[in-house]
Amino acid sequence: MNANGVLKSKKDIFDRFRDELLKWNEQVNLTAITDPKEIESKHFLDSLSLLSFIPENAKTFVDVGSGAGFPGIPLAIARPDLQVTLIESIGKKAKFLEHIVEFLELQNVEVVTARGEDAGKHPDYKEKFDVGTARAVAKLNKLAPFVLPLIKRGGIFLAPKSSKENLEEAESTLKKYNAEIQEIKQMEIEGLSERIVAVIKKK
Repeated sequence: MNANGVLKSKKDIFDRFRDELLKWNEQVNLTAITDPKEIESKHFLDSLSLLSFIPENAKTFVDVGSGAGFPGIPLAIARPDLQVTLIESIGKKAKFLEHIVEFLELQNVEVVTARGEDAGKHPDYKEKFDVGTARAVAKLNKLAPFVLPLIKRGGIFLAPKSSKENLEEAESTLKKYNAEIQEIKQMEIEGLSERIVAVIKKK
């Protein structure tokens, strides 16, 4: 099922998520996007676009710097068989994540209040995940040290990036973590500027 198909089939859950996000956003700065249609495209569909890159047999997923829960929560809704861990260092955002997980009755989501680099050193999280991602706007060579320590050998790091970013700059950083870019795929999401996803394999 594609991203639009998931959104339609789980419409009630996503509607509740959107409404609660906007309600909390009045008190806590969670998102600059407040138009319901833009939330659908720039948060929900953008998050769900990673679905096709997650192997069917993957059991664990980590979202580093989850913020308001993107992409982790939409992916957890779409893949209830996937155990999703949301790592967020800002207390107010982590509190929202804990609330929304309970509010949406998501049994497959854990919220961890920590910095990505600290979680990657913790024995409960170091090299424990099949798949990981970080949606932050930082360059790949800055994000990789936060995500790759959390990924198992043989696992993958999905990095959604601007098509203008020079990913070759990150190659030396990736090598330090015994990882390399396996493929780069173009993404076409209605209402969004051109995006790519770098699929990075950890050896």
